[in-house]
Amino acid sequence: MPLSTKTSLLSLLLVGVLFLGGCGRSDEAADYVESILDLTFQGDVKKALSADKETTRADLQALYEENIDSFVYDNITGQLEEDGSSVSHFADVVKDIYRSQRYRVISSKRTGTGAYEVEVEIEPTDAFLLFQEQLTEDGKRLGEKAQTGGYTGSDEQIEAQIKRDILNHAYDFLYAAQLDSSYAKKERITLRVSRKDGKYEINEKDMHEFTVQILRLDEIQ
Repeated sequence: MPLSTKTSLLSLLLVGVLFLGGCGRSDEAADYVESILDLTFQGDVKKALSADKETTRADLQALYEENIDSFVYDNITGQLEEDGSSVSHFADVVKDIYRSQRYRVISSKRTGTGAYEVEVEIEPTDAFLLFQEQLTEDGKRLGEKAQTGGYTGSDEQIEAQIKRDILNHAYDFLYAAQLDSSYAKKERITLRVSRKDGKYEINEKDMHEFTVQILRLDEIQ
């Protein structure tokens, strides 16, 4: 089962929920990006709360949890079960992987009226690459098991048994990948930020690409 590269990003939810006010300085755009990254990857609501008095801690925490659950379902369990009953089982490991991400806001510059570019340094991690490798090998083993009569029943029953085994093994693979993961060389990514009516907003496409690159999802086949 290939790991999906469909990402459900908290930042994409937040662009319609969390807007940080300010006077239009480039350092404020940098602070905005940092608050989004900390909330997305660390589950840290402090900076977002201090900048947006209209959003509650409970609201932000709920969005963070929703993002994690959506990532698990979209990328791990959704192809194996429809009811999402295993999502919570994987969520804590995904949180640990997210929290381990290394990033640092380097600089910010104004590029036009209400337009900014914020440069962020990242060290991509290979946790999901390791996870995918284990899934691929396990798929081969289970395929051989199916071909040699290791599963019985109708085609639908056999398919259900294989999916169950994949799901059962996947947790151990993900946990091991999180422990064995390492960091690649540092890279820099530019995120575009706009300011309208006194509120900052990060570019959705840029934030999507940021998460894909820092988690190395673009390298998964």
